Amino acid sequence: MKPYSRSIFDLFDGKRRYEVPLFQRQYVWNLDEHWAPLWEDIERKSVQRLNSAPSTPHFLGAMVLDQRRVYGNSVPVQLVIDGQQRLTTFQIFLSAFRDVCAAQGQLAFSEECVRYLRNTGIMENANVETYKLWPTSVDQKQFIDVVDSASRDELNNRHPQVWRKYQRKPDPRPKMVECYLYFYDQLM
Repeated sequence: MKPYSRSIFDLFDGKRRYEVPLFQRQYVWNLDEHWAPLWEDIERKSVQRLNSAPSTPHFLGAMVLDQRRVYGNSVPVQLVIDGQQRLTTFQIFLSAFRDVCAAQGQLAFSEECVRYLRNTGIMENANVETYKLWPTSVDQKQFIDVVDSASRDELNNRHPQVWRKYQRKPDPRPKMVECYLYFYDQLM
């Protein structure tokens, strides 16, 4: 095992995939414990950068990846042994950032994000291999919806809020959808 540090862009740049094995838990991160603290870190680092203040890189945490053998035109893949919640959250964040940039007319930034979300070119199974991250089967539909929607409105159409009679709050939406909506609102 060789430990080394990489930026989030290094992790997702180039033609590669991260596959979450079936034995991993589904996506469980939430607002108070994970998304809000991550957003505070992103915001703090952004302000430091804008003010040209000295700053150290943000440490996202350790990840354990296992290279899997692929053949033919398959996209190189690594199994995510540890770090799937973080990788998934960053893919969701990048999806929200892409859509905010597009909504603000910043198409160059929006298009740049796409290269960190999707693989292009020849693939053995484009339905799966186009995504840089492939979650467990329980999370695949909501993940695909987040990455493919390309706007907040479209994602809301795919996962509308449902209010039941006499309820004080709407039914919860899938966690990845809620994560996207949180980061989208913070970025706007």
